[in-house]
Amino acid sequence: MLTHDVIKSLRLGFNVILVNPKGTTNSEEHDRVMKEKNFGRQITLKH
Repeated sequence: MLTHDVIKSLRLGFNVILVNPKGTTNSEEHDRVMKEKNFGRQITLKH
């Protein structure tokens, strides 16, 4: 499923960055990226 989502995103022109999500939702960097990219919580926690 992840492979399909990555390929589809690349075809749509998105830049895909894969990260290890462990502990990232409580970090300052996570908050900064959410505000910078104007993402809602449900989008950033989807994968």
